[in-house]
Amino acid sequence: MQDGQQAQFADRIRRIQAGGPNTFATVYTGLQDVDTPAGNKVSGVQHKAPVIEGRLSVGELLSLGLKSGMLKLVALGSGLLLFLHFAGG
Repeated sequence: MQDGQQAQFADRIRRIQAGGPNTFATVYTGLQDVDTPAGNKVSGVQHKAPVIEGRLSVGELLSLGLKSGMLKLVALGSGLLLFLHFAGG
């Protein structure tokens, strides 16, 4: 190792022995609006999710799920009524 690397390594060992972190990394939290390749600086960090075109919102998904469930319930109920009517139950 070179002198600079040895000094850096010794500093890390001292931090570990003192109970400190063993890293020089910067931690970013939250969503990004861009895909950042590994090794590059992070840019465009946001606090809200980006809106993706062609993707349904939560409200629209809930509405579609409710409509689908109601349609299945009506179909099942109708089939049960027809069965009971013709089966003589």
